[in-house]
Amino acid sequence: MIYDERKAKFSNLTVALIALCVVFIVISVVPIAETVKTTNSCDALTKLQFSATWVNSQTINQPANVYTQYTTTANYAGYVYVNIEASTTNNTYVEVVWSYKGINYDNTISVGTDGTAVFPVLPSSVRVNVGNTNQLGGATETVTITYHY
Repeated sequence: MIYDERKAKFSNLTVALIALCVVFIVISVVPIAETVKTTNSCDALTKLQFSATWVNSQTINQPANVYTQYTTTANYAGYVYVNIEASTTNNTYVEVVWSYKGINYDNTISVGTDGTAVFPVLPSSVRVNVGNTNQLGGATETVTITYHY
């Protein structure tokens, strides 16, 4: 076989060009994949498709006219879903309090012996109070609090 220097140079040049094309393709595709991933996360955020359970089926015992306070942080705008799975009194309520850039939110919803209360939240420290308005006798409630964002 006769060695042809021109074919060898052409062959080496071809391999180098192909390798360079592969590198450019990889460099181009990785940012696109990251952009798609970021776009999907942002899309999910705007559709409130994420959630975090702050309290999961916790049973609390309270004296009359007392509330139990849960405080945590909402990092994104969304809503807090509070489910009272069971309560020994019709006088059970849920209150949510937060403040964001001059907006002060404080709302109370009566939920009775079992019910759900839903509250909007903005990024802030969020206080959720679950209580009873009994004048005599305490109450026992089972509480789940879920943050959707």
